[in-house]
Order: sequence, then structure tokens, then C-alpha cells
Amino acid sequence: MDDIVDDTPFWSVLEFTYSDRSTDSEFVMMCHQHRFIVRLSVEQFITSPQLRERYLFFLDVAEHFELDGYTVDDFYDWVAEPMLPIFRELSPRNHIGSTLDEFLFPETQVHVVFADGDSMVAEEQQEAEDIPQVKVFLKDGTAAYLKLIDPGDKSILLHEIETYRKIHDVHLGKTLRISRLIGLVQAIDDEDVVIYGLLLTYLDCGHMTLLCAVQLETPTNLRTRWATQVSDTLARLHDAGIVWGDAKADNILVDQHDNAWIIDFGRGYTEGWVEPGLAGTREGDLQALDRIIEFIRTAEGPTSL
Repeated sequence: MDDIVDDTPFWSVLEFTYSDRSTDSEFVMMCHQHRFIVRLSVEQFITSPQLRERYLFFLDVAEHFELDGYTVDDFYDWVAEPMLPIFRELSPRNHIGSTLDEFLFPETQVHVVFADGDSMVAEEQQEAEDIPQVKVFLKDGTAAYLKLIDPGDKSILLHEIETYRKIHDVHLGKTLRISRLIGLVQAIDDEDVVIYGLLLTYLDCGHMTLLCAVQLETPTNLRTRWATQVSDTLARLHDAGIVWGDAKADNILVDQHDNAWIIDFGRGYTEGWVEPGLAGTREGDLQALDRIIEFIRTAEGPTSL
């Protein structure tokens, strides 16, 4: 009898996050120096009650670490199963000679896993993905977010650093709920200093943005709290002469104590929140604020411009 050859490629899970307010989860996987962001939610299994229940069970496993003899590793294997055909198409790469760029900015694909009948399939999403943020620890044990920067976004990087410098110089109180710059991650490339990332305030939010936090069942007192916090924070920034920039619900984090934090002071705008002509201005911030508050109030996305 011929030996059975296992052609399963080596893969690993770098990060796994899920929400205790919804059924969304996200896995960051690596295989042959390629990064895969894999997203799931219970709505994606509506056509298969069996897979839906299995997914909900594994979320319980993640919550309790171990349940009925299953661990989170079994959850990883279950999610990876529909990704294996994609992993097998990748050619192994020799790690020798890998550059810092390849390590920090691996080729990345975003996939959604959903039910097709009683089978699970993975489908690639084509929309652009935001530069990721990674939790790191500094020498003194302080936690920070490392926001990796695309080397081609030099003007955006300089603008963001300048905004953080202004925030530091005007001595805004430490209680103001905004992200702050702790330091830079740099390397020397052909005698030039290259900035690869920003070290930012670590916020214990479990990757929960306001866009995800607001649900139809969200109580009125929380809606009012978030709307007030965002409005007051933006008013204090404007009083100090600082423009938010890419103002939108996705750039507001909700921490474990249900407080709303404004993040991301890079230059830019997102369609549906700010008109292009108002991008990067106080007026654009206020336009986005109106849409954010309306979103909080109704639990619906921003109206189209």
C-alpha cells in the first residue's frame, strides 16, 4: 500500500479577534510569507443551520478557552479548512535574503468564509485594506500599537507626524480620548533613514470601532454617551487648531469601558462621510461629525453624498 502524502502546507494564526457584542470574528493567518485576513460572521452561515451552530459553538470555545474537549486550536483548524486550497497554490519561499519590506509588508489578501450549502468556502474581497496595527511592547513593558506605514505614503506620513507634534505642543490634557504618538520605528536603508511605522497609544478595545459597536439593540444611554464624547473631543481639538482629517465612524474606537476614542490623524477622506472638497478641513470634520451622530442615533450607515 502506498504511503499517504500529506500535502497540507504549513500555516499559522498570528492574530485572532472577536467581539462580545456581535458574532464577527477575524483571523490573521500566514502561509509561505503571505498574509491572509479571514473574516466570519453568523450571517454568512444563514444557508446552513448546521454550520451556523458550529460557528456559534466555536465562539463559545474561544470565550471559555476550552469547551466539551475543544480548544481555540480546533477553531483555527475549522476556519483554515476552506483556505487550504488557496494555501496549496502558493509556492514556498526561501527565507534567506528576505528584506525588511517583505517582513513588514507581506503580500496580503482578505477573504470572507461563508456557507455554500453545507460546505464552507472562502472568497477573496477585492477592496483595499487599511494598513494594519500590531500590538507591541516597549522595553519598559508599555504596550503600544505599531501602525505600519506604506513606504509610498511619505506625504501622508509627514502630515500625520506633524499633527501629532501639534497635539503634543498644545498640551492637551491626558484625559482627552485621542490616540497619541509615542515614537517611530525606523531603519537605515542605503544611508537614508526610512520610517516603517508609528508607535501609538495602546487602547484596550479589542479592535472594536464605533461602526461595529453601534447595533440596533444598543441602548439609548450608550448612544448618547458616544455622541457626546466624540462631539466634545472634536470641539477641543478644533479649539486647539487641530483638524481630525479622515473623520468617520471607523476611526473611532470603543474601549472595554464603553468610551469612544478618536484615532487616525492622517490626511485623507472617506466617501460617504466627508465631501472631497472639504477633506482635511474643520468644515469637513464637522460634516463628518453630523453624519457620525446620525449613524449613532439610527444605527444605520451614512447617507450617500
